Amino acid sequence: MLPIQLQAEPKKIYPSLPGRFQRSDVERVVTACSAALGLSSACLRALLVMVQATRPSDWRDEQRDAVCFMQQVQVAARLGVTPRALRYQEARLERLGLLKRNVAADGSRGRFAGGELMQGISFAPLIKAFPRLLRVVEQLEAGERECQILRRRVSAARRILNQSLTRLAALDKAVPDLAEILETMPRRYDGLGATDLTILLQRVDNAAREALRLLEVQQESSGVTEAAFRPHLQDTTEENSVCSGSSAIERTACKRAEDITTDGAASCDGRKHDLAYRGFKPGYLDTFTPAQLYEAASPDMQMYLDAVRRSDGPLTAHDFIQAAIAILPALGINPSAWDEAADTMGDLRAALCVLVLDANRFRPVNPVFCPGGMLRAMTQAASSGALNLHGSLIGLQRRRAPDARLGAYAAG
Repeated sequence: MLPIQLQAEPKKIYPSLPGRFQRSDVERVVTACSAALGLSSACLRALLVMVQATRPSDWRDEQRDAVCFMQQVQVAARLGVTPRALRYQEARLERLGLLKRNVAADGSRGRFAGGELMQGISFAPLIKAFPRLLRVVEQLEAGERECQILRRRVSAARRILNQSLTRLAALDKAVPDLAEILETMPRRYDGLGATDLTILLQRVDNAAREALRLLEVQQESSGVTEAAFRPHLQDTTEENSVCSGSSAIERTACKRAEDITTDGAASCDGRKHDLAYRGFKPGYLDTFTPAQLYEAASPDMQMYLDAVRRSDGPLTAHDFIQAAIAILPALGINPSAWDEAADTMGDLRAALCVLVLDANRFRPVNPVFCPGGMLRAMTQAASSGALNLHGSLIGLQRRRAPDARLGAYAAG
């Protein structure tokens, strides 16, 4: 009679973390999405303490279960709670599918029967849920990035509205409806979600554009000269005989740098413009038209400009500012880099810097690979008076139309 051959019992396969993720990544992800999971601070802290009591290698080993063997009394002592409170937190975490309690009737935990029997808190459910939690965190981070951009767009539109209303008041033109919108806006936007921020942006953006329109009408009717009172980028090709865009290209780069003051305005026989408020630098408004800046922009920036502009009106400085802020995530630029640039240079100059570095991503020689780092470098150069933004914009114009001269573009 042939002997019976006993087949070896297959080893149990446990879930393991995907890719190169480690136990520390689990802690980070769970912490980031704790609010979305409905975890209280007490439950989150209990979960993290028990996770940290496991062996890091077990989270990546299919042959081992990631188990916390620490006695309940010890865990409770670390948390500064009673064992009864810890039992409630464990039950809550189990209901959420983040752990599985595998303990004896008396609550004992550890390895028994030569290590074959393991009793404790198993985190196999958490490992299984990790890819889903990772997607939740990615969605939360994307939503936060969207809110960061929306908050900055609201702030920029609010500044335009405030500045325009101030200038209208100087012309004895009060606009109560627009002033009420400005006065009723919340002082801070930290507590607003993406939906509320979008509604607020639409409201203040419409108000800012209406104020700019009224400002232009008032300017035309009051007889104030264009050079002294320019509310936005005028879509015109008129050239000033003293300070024209076309003459700028005929000078050497060194001479152009000498003629441009440190705040970005062209020096035109000592002429001073009353445009010292944030975001409007007269040098750029005198030298470039919206059509020229639009043509110099990359196709990506042009798409953002088309999205933010009004179809029934010309491009304004407000459009360039809004488009520059909106494109920041696509360029991988941290919003803090924009804040620093806007605080240093003003909104419009910072927006034109974004336009330049975005377009230079596609230049054949020395393309920009890190737009965020380049924006910080341009901000640092601006703070020391060494930024030649005029020269950069002229360089874009030359590259877009090598045979054309600055100012030869059609206004439309």
